[in-house]
Amino acid sequence: MKKGIKTFPTILGLFFLLIILAVGVFLSTKKTSLRSDASSSCDPINPQVTNLTDSSFDYSFLTTGKNCQSTLSVNGQIISNLSPVDTSHYFQVNNLTPSTTYTWSIVSGGKKYESTFYSLKTGLKPAGPVPASNLAWGRVLNSDRTPLSGAIVYLNIPGSQTLSAITNREGKWNISFANSFNDKINNWFTPPDNFDEEIVVYSPENQVTSVINKTNNNDPVPDIIFGQVNQDLSVQSAGSLPTTTPATSSISLSLTSPKNNETITTQRPDVFGQATAGSNLRLILDDKAFQVHVPENNTWHWSPVNDLSLGSHQLSVSDTQDTIHVNFSVSSQSQGNSNIAFTATPSATLIPTQPIITLTSTPTQSLPSPTITPIPTVRTAKISTTSTLYKSGNSLPTTAIIVASVLLFSVSLFYYRP
Repeated sequence: MKKGIKTFPTILGLFFLLIILAVGVFLSTKKTSLRSDASSSCDPINPQVTNLTDSSFDYSFLTTGKNCQSTLSVNGQIISNLSPVDTSHYFQVNNLTPSTTYTWSIVSGGKKYESTFYSLKTGLKPAGPVPASNLAWGRVLNSDRTPLSGAIVYLNIPGSQTLSAITNREGKWNISFANSFNDKINNWFTPPDNFDEEIVVYSPENQVTSVINKTNNNDPVPDIIFGQVNQDLSVQSAGSLPTTTPATSSISLSLTSPKNNETITTQRPDVFGQATAGSNLRLILDDKAFQVHVPENNTWHWSPVNDLSLGSHQLSVSDTQDTIHVNFSVSSQSQGNSNIAFTATPSATLIPTQPIITLTSTPTQSLPSPTITPIPTVRTAKISTTSTLYKSGNSLPTTAIIVASVLLFSVSLFYYRP
């Protein structure tokens, strides 16, 4: 050994080498990614624009993860999610200007989603009056017959814009044709009688089922049940369906729509609720009286023949035992300016009494993801210890560790002299 040259113990060098190599192997097999599971699971699935008119539209999508808080931003205005569950997302945008282009972005799970496809143009304002009341409604159930809350129901009829609704906590949904538009977005749409329509339902668990129904079978649509044998509603005859006995017991009078102090944007609103089958109701709107007969399904409907004036209105409905009073307002469908006001009206409470139809569920397919931008947050001067994540495999830390190991081992051999 040369005098004056320091030596490095070979055993110690080999020990350090083994430790560094072990750490490198561990990091190379560690499964990390540039995006956390929470953020990736909040990606929008099956985003849809529905109920498009000259002054409004609805927007919906699903997420695979839970706790994905979401908002919709339309031309800078923020709209809240109406869904009762956190894996389905449903937004209603109202009081827009006719023939105007609007763009939007999504915030879901703390990230902002943008796309060139997130844009639309509202339709022309129809010249004719609002059509008479017409409603499609029903209920969506789980396989155990419990209500399926937060399911998104899409209704497709040839010649119409795609219509939609979200089920409430009782699994109930309703879609009004009183303000639906045709596929050219230039006039009202009234569904033809006895015409085929497709009903597609997406569950909050990212399953989908669909059936073919008839337009004259919308009041109500038979119960839709996930996870059972699929049956097309249109091919069932009255004799092949299980029958139910019409209710003969007294049902308390109820008024589902309009609600007290509600503001609506149609001048011919759907007025409906529940009452005993076969009874006659007295309806007074402002100072005019009307009579409404309750059909066998216990659900009554009424709509004014002429447009209501803008502003406040008083409505009362009574049977032989009860009287219900509500005040509501009618606002203009278009404000004629660039400011956007947004309102949210929950799904009406409806009780179907029609036969039950069961359906089969299949998984949905995800659409391509839009551009994702992290939402800026205010941070302190303290450096984050978790801001950088590395992918597994041939990443920079593993390569650097291996190079350092080889250099360290070489140095130990250089300084070692037998």
